[in-house]
Amino acid sequence: MKRIGNLHSKIYSYENIELAFRNAKKGKRSYSEVKKIEANTKLYLGQIHEMLKNETFKNSPYEVFEKQSGNKVREIFKLPFFPDRIIHHCIVQVCQPIWMNLFIYDTFSTIPGRGIHAGVQRMKEAMIHKPKYCLKIDVRKYYPSIDHEVLKQIIKKKIKCEKTLNLMSEIIDSAPGVPIGNYLSQWFGNVYLSYLDHFVKEKLGVKNYFRYCDDMVLLHDSKAFLWDCLDQIRTELSILKLDVKYNYQVFPVNIRGIDFLGYRFFHTHTLVRKNIVKNFKARINKTATKQAFSAYWGWLKHANSYNLTKKYFDMHSFSDFAQVSFALEGEKKRMEDIINTEIYISDFRVKDSKHNTGDYLSMQFKVEGDDKKYVCFTGSNVLIKQCQDYKDQLPFKTKIKAFQNKGKRYYSFT
Repeated sequence: MKRIGNLHSKIYSYENIELAFRNAKKGKRSYSEVKKIEANTKLYLGQIHEMLKNETFKNSPYEVFEKQSGNKVREIFKLPFFPDRIIHHCIVQVCQPIWMNLFIYDTFSTIPGRGIHAGVQRMKEAMIHKPKYCLKIDVRKYYPSIDHEVLKQIIKKKIKCEKTLNLMSEIIDSAPGVPIGNYLSQWFGNVYLSYLDHFVKEKLGVKNYFRYCDDMVLLHDSKAFLWDCLDQIRTELSILKLDVKYNYQVFPVNIRGIDFLGYRFFHTHTLVRKNIVKNFKARINKTATKQAFSAYWGWLKHANSYNLTKKYFDMHSFSDFAQVSFALEGEKKRMEDIINTEIYISDFRVKDSKHNTGDYLSMQFKVEGDDKKYVCFTGSNVLIKQCQDYKDQLPFKTKIKAFQNKGKRYYSFT
């Protein structure tokens, strides 16, 4: 097996660091850390260049918090944007082509071009042949259980650059297991199971095998064959110091369908998972706007959801949806016209400004005592942050005040 060397200089090259910063800041341009770096890019990116080149980078302390995900409570580890998250992108940009060659075609998740809906399409293609049985496996506490030494040995199978391996070891050894929340963790998680994927496909001969993170689906016409596969996968996982979660199942596809990737797959049709539909209905009933539908468009358009869209939006096909405008509706008002006026913010959008650097905010609101809808636009960073902070409280009542600082005019909710 060919191992790749001479990666370190590519990782610390200034061009790679600049690209890493551009990629890392996507969707985060309002972050104070990002703005600080943008104000003096040469200084901060130069510091990253020096710490990578001289091998002085040390992983920053984590901010650890818990997050509810469905019925699970996950421990999330958050690193500072500078320098850690930029450095993670530096590493991935260089190592990604190497790791991509490890992955089978039916491994999905954070791999470019292999997101949820690519997996959905592959599952639909497999279901056309009407497989009789499904083995569904989940790894017990996957990310926290990843063994550091095993992960390092797996990485060494393809990478021989010692300085690059030392850099990754610094990050790997910074927390127990592989911390959920790190950009690199997503790649480490896929690399860790990549050789198991090849074992299932090539040694066990399972044609229809799909993996998303640590969720695995095997399809076959023989129930006995799938039970045997489970035993052999258990053995392979034990080498990785992992265990199969207790909820593994072998079941007939035509009776239950396969719950995977947020959908339920049957031989003849595909449905969106029940909890996603439940959340969709709750949001639609609460807001009663077509705009609220947009967040679920990506889910519904890949499923047989004609009755659902017909019931809630009187649509006969998704081509009707394409004609719906998701711009905020209302009569335009200038910010100056609503200063110190009691208003109800009902919705907002934050987009990249077409005319200036930074973001701009569109707000939809009503004025106290007036049922008419209005919209106004502003580049105020303060209002953008406040809207994002209060988004779970929409609609909310407020006033906008204006104040001067060093000759500039600023706005804020009271």
